Amino acid sequence: MLNSHLAQATVSGCYIEVNPSQPTELDEVTVFVSLLFRTYAPYVVDFGSVIRNGNVLSVNVTVSVPRSDEYVLQVIHADNFTYQIGKLEAGNYTFQLYIKTINGIEQFWLEKTTEFTVTPIKTMPEFPTGTVFLAILLITTVFAIVYKKQTIN
Repeated sequence: MLNSHLAQATVSGCYIEVNPSQPTELDEVTVFVSLLFRTYAPYVVDFGSVIRNGNVLSVNVTVSVPRSDEYVLQVIHADNFTYQIGKLEAGNYTFQLYIKTINGIEQFWLEKTTEFTVTPIKTMPEFPTGTVFLAILLITTVFAIVYKKQTIN
């Protein structure tokens, strides 16, 4: 049964998940955001887009909240969104989620911060170039022939 009553509704929970959980420079990074509400309204109007300032990634999420004299339904619901970040250079990063409320009380605040590290890829040692490769092959062949002659005698 759904109840309606006068309420000041706010964000009840915020979950942020960076995927993959331990990204490298080769990975396409995404950030999943879920906002939990205990009443309806509020609800997310706009998840915004990622704003990058160096290694700080931030988003401004706009949430419509009821006025203090409005009735709201007691319904637990979540609004979710996945941000496509893409490939990042190795380093430490911070993802910041800001909430801006509209309609009822208009406010702006930092809801949650998550830090993550992008690790560098381990490069393989370079394979010798053509001339060096041929020289190594020639020396190896000579040693193999000399060794074979010594074992026959």
